[in-house]
Amino acid sequence: TNTTVFELQIAGNERQAAQEFNVADSGWKQAASFLKNRATPPLRRNLTLAVGADEIVRNFGDGGDGTLNDDFPDSDIDGRLGGIRYWYQVTYRSSQASIGSGTDFDRFNYEVNSVAESRSRIEVRISRIFQSGYGR
Repeated sequence: TNTTVFELQIAGNERQAAQEFNVADSGWKQAASFLKNRATPPLRRNLTLAVGADEIVRNFGDGGDGTLNDDFPDSDIDGRLGGIRYWYQVTYRSSQASIGSGTDFDRFNYEVNSVAESRSRIEVRISRIFQSGYGR
């Protein structure tokens, strides 16, 4: 009986971890959609905060300048999946000429952090090609 109870607890923990991973996975997919649906690169946010914060183009909870929302308050969620909340942040990392796309286009590189309610975290890199002259 003890073995069965212990195995049920393990299965429950595995199920919860899988759900939280899937929720964090949804967050970075929302970030990819955020970048995909833009005609120009997003402008940087948090210009009044410390070094590094000025590269953020979308905050957790989409807070404005001076607001990182990294304490994940209930009121600023970016989404919910199966009752579990998630947040995502997009940070500009670099840009360079996009080889093979013509001289008028640059490849912009972003880092995306997605966090589920339990603090499960996924970090991915996303590149997007935009017409030159924007966002620099």
